[in-house]
Formats: sequence, structure tokens, C-alpha cells
Amino acid sequence: MTAAIACGMYEIYDIWSLSMELSELTQEVLVLEGMLHRTEEACFRNIERVDVLEIFDKRIAFLKSEIYELNKKLARVRILGYATDAGLTLVCLGLARLPF
Repeated sequence: MTAAIACGMYEIYDIWSLSMELSELTQEVLVLEGMLHRTEEACFRNIERVDVLEIFDKRIAFLKSEIYELNKKLARVRILGYATDAGLTLVCLGLARLPF
């Protein structure tokens, strides 16, 4: 039973740790999306300046690429985190059924 309690406590920590990591990644995505939005607005304000538009286009492409990569990482962390938590739950339930 002690092993099951320890396992359960670790699982709570693991879920908390996963939620913190997901929160940080989500915050990074939101910051980049804000930067992208402001860059797109600046681009529209300077629509007649071709030299500036090229710079904005590169910046927009870079920000979209960064957002895409962070969203991929966020999805990977979610999938691995949830799979780990599910496996850990099964281990904890198995330990709880043991007679010691």
C-alpha cells in the first residue's frame, strides 16, 4: 500500500509538472501570436512601401514558422505526457492491489 501511495504522489507531481510545461508553451505561443498580429497590422499600415513590406513578409513568415514549431512541440508534450500519466495510473492501480 505504501508503494501505491508513493506512486500516487508521484503521479500528482507528474500531472502538475506537465500542466506547468503546457502552460509555459501555451504562453510562448500566445506571445508569438501577439507579435505576429502586431507585425501584420504594421504591414497593412505600410502597404505602399515595398522595401518595408519585404521585411514584414520575412518577419511574418518567421513568426508563423515559430508558432507552428511550438504548436508541434505542445502537441508532442501533451501526447507523451498523457500517455505517461495513463501508464503511471495503471502501475499505481496495480500496486494498490498488491497485498503489502
